[in-house]
Amino acid sequence: MAAMAFVARARKTAILLLFLVLHDGCVGARPLDVAEALAKAKDVSVGKVGSNVKSFNVLDYGAKADGKKDSSINFIRTFKAACNFHGDAMMVIPEGDFLIGPVIFSGPCFNPSSLIIQANGMVKAQSDISYYTGGADGTDWITFQSLKNGLILSGDGTFHGQGAHTWKYNDCAHKSKCVRLPAVSFELPIGSLGHYDDEADVSKISVINSTLKGTTNGARIKTYKTDSPSKASDITFKDLIMDRVANPIIIDQEYGNRASTQESRVSISDIHFENIKGTSESKIAVKLICSKLNPCRGVQVKNVNLQYVGRPNDPRPFSSNCTNAKVTYSGIQRPPPCTPGS
Repeated sequence: MAAMAFVARARKTAILLLFLVLHDGCVGARPLDVAEALAKAKDVSVGKVGSNVKSFNVLDYGAKADGKKDSSINFIRTFKAACNFHGDAMMVIPEGDFLIGPVIFSGPCFNPSSLIIQANGMVKAQSDISYYTGGADGTDWITFQSLKNGLILSGDGTFHGQGAHTWKYNDCAHKSKCVRLPAVSFELPIGSLGHYDDEADVSKISVINSTLKGTTNGARIKTYKTDSPSKASDITFKDLIMDRVANPIIIDQEYGNRASTQESRVSISDIHFENIKGTSESKIAVKLICSKLNPCRGVQVKNVNLQYVGRPNDPRPFSSNCTNAKVTYSGIQRPPPCTPGS
């Protein structure tokens, strides 16, 4: 199984066994078959790639695997070559250490099926915060956008945001107007929704077969308390392992200025949390905090089996917390589900 690590804003270390499928619902895009994409991702992870898939290696476009030379432009050139290929294509990040600053991988692409990115190396972010001064809203580290046929990310590599160098600048949890720290963003961000005017809707996202270790958040959807309306729907978190995660399952529609009476105008619906197990550092392991203006609809929680491993003397019960969320449960539920009307 492939191991993909994201350490961008984790408290300790994040290791994701990740097959990530993205789709932006563009007009004219063929419907995304998640099962088909997952099968292809698994094939890629074990080296099974069809002869019809053309590989584009970042080394061939000038990237250096020494962890010292900035290879941002080389990664972008590789992506553009793969994206512009009129056939099935795969961008390859081989073993080695690669240093990159903020990059935008933008479509539309000419590939007839989902573009594959096979990452086997260590991709590190520039640790100097000045690289990410893109205005009042900051600049993200890695952005994928306008990929009408989706993206498959597989491999056994690591994306390391070197977040410890920038955590001291993070104040967005307490201020609605703040400079965001750089992040890995897929322009479908299951996070920071409602932060901008005229945001596109988010739909058809599946995060499957993943392990998160020592992170602040696990399966998470986050929206700001602002007047900016949008929708997030058809999102699946499935077959996930949480290893000492502070918030294993969380929908947070009160991000930003929590003291404000403003309600989030992002509508959240058709959300699936399925087969999630492991350990939680919080006594409230499942938090579904939705907007009073736009209650979450169609949230399904199936087979959640978590254990508390935080402070041994915490007298509070291991529990779930739901606000303005319409939730259905099935299978194992540890912690116990929210009581009706909670």
